[in-house]
Formats: sequence, structure tokens, C-alpha cells
Amino acid sequence: MRIRKIGNETFLTYKGKRLDAEAKTREEIEIKCGEEISEILTRLGFKAVANVKKSRTEYLFENLHICVDDVEQLGNFVEIEGKKLTDNDKIFEILKFFGIEKSESIIKSYPELLTEKNLR
Repeated sequence: MRIRKIGNETFLTYKGKRLDAEAKTREEIEIKCGEEISEILTRLGFKAVANVKKSRTEYLFENLHICVDDVEQLGNFVEIEGKKLTDNDKIFEILKFFGIEKSESIIKSYPELLTEKNLR
């Protein structure tokens, strides 16, 4: 689960299990909600894992959502998302165009990367 604040709006996102090992493909369901959702989740026993702060520039190319992120404590990343599992080939073609090999792709989330960094 993720709580995201964009301007004055708050969103709760459910992220399902990963659907493949190549890319970070998973089901996502997002709803707009109030800031109180954080308190509700805490009372239900959920605990915050990480607080990710980033600035993001977004692009749309051939039905792919491309994000260039500057993540505090981690650096710069490119995230490319498609709507279907069959978009993976197109995603890896775009990465290769920019000189990024499939073997260099990271499928860990920002919270996972931050947790690993803070454990060192």
C-alpha cells in the first residue's frame, strides 16, 4: 500500500504482488482519499516503511508512461510503465535506445532501495 500526496490531494494505492520477474509489473488500484487515511491505516495495524521524497517529470510515448525521478538519498531514475504485460518488450527497446541494458534494470521499489541503503 502507498499513500501519495500530490499538491493538496491524497491518494491510497494498493499494489498487488509482482506478476513477472523481468519488470516490476503488478496490479495497482488507486483511490482519492483524505489525509486521514494515514491514521486509519495506523489504527488497523499498518506501519510506515519509508518516506520517499522525489521530484518527477512525466512523459507519454506510444501509450507508455515515462517518469524521470530525482529521489532524495538515492539519485536519478527512469521508470517506464505500460498497461499490459506485452508492453515489456517495448519498454526494454526504449531503455536500450538510451544505452540501458535489460540486465541493468532495477525492479526494486524506492522504499526497498532506501531500506537497503539505510541498513549499510
